[in-house]
Amino acid sequence: MVTCEATLEEVGEGTLELTEQYLIFYVKKGFFTKHDEVVREINIADIKSLKQTEGTMEVTWKGVETFTDTFVIDNAELLAAIYKSATKSLEKHRETVKKKADAEQKRDKLAATLTITIKAINTLFDMLISLNGKVIWPHVENLQETFEKDFDKVKKTSTEKVTFKLDELGSAIENRSPEEAVKEAYSILKEIHEFFSKLASVKDKFLEELHPNYSDAFQVVQACYVLNDIALAVTVADEKVEEEITTLVATLENLANKTNLKTDANAVRSAINKLVTEGKTRKAIDESRRKFEEHIEGLLL
Repeated sequence: MVTCEATLEEVGEGTLELTEQYLIFYVKKGFFTKHDEVVREINIADIKSLKQTEGTMEVTWKGVETFTDTFVIDNAELLAAIYKSATKSLEKHRETVKKKADAEQKRDKLAATLTITIKAINTLFDMLISLNGKVIWPHVENLQETFEKDFDKVKKTSTEKVTFKLDELGSAIENRSPEEAVKEAYSILKEIHEFFSKLASVKDKFLEELHPNYSDAFQVVQACYVLNDIALAVTVADEKVEEEITTLVATLENLANKTNLKTDANAVRSAINKLVTEGKTRKAIDESRRKFEEHIEGLLL
């Protein structure tokens, strides 16, 4: 905090005080019991410009309309000190505003990236399901084409460079090799998981105050993996389905609590239980995914 005696034109003599958030000018009032009366309280965020001339500091700020106040400060040393501090506070505020705006842009891009990534993950798991048992290769090729289109969208929306390797998967499908295609599909899924895991370790305090942030994104991706793993497990008769359902619901509940999502994970649980009961029908898989997307919809708007 910096304080100095000053004169405000058309008001008179008083005290000018700079706090972390405000530039305040107050005068002494009263004959017998003196008290301070605030004449100006200018939020640093409202200051448009500062100008120092010989013996004065000119402050232009936005209230109901734009005002310019000129403070006369006789002490040159104090004038320089309060001007320097006010300028520094204004620069810090503008830097914070810019960082918040940048964080909001990152959040919007991250939401868009997540929306497409979920589709891409679903497509890869559909491919894994289609590669189990008798393989209908034209269908697998259609899934590959869909995935590659979604992957291009992921690259365009992501704020971080995405460099997943797709050529090997294409070659395996072209060569009609189910084992290799499964291997490469899993490899891409691993890369996607690692990408969002590394992203979650990036520190950005301004983005952390928003949703979705990098941590949210990683949780969404993990939940999407578990959901699809359940659908795949039903296909191959995996005995760990109940354990995975519990893990998924817990993850979704934690995500909802952390981000104030107004949704109930039990709707997802119900759809998955139906999937387990009915088996790997297209309708049951689509319904479980739809309920999952409804649960996280508030993050992706």
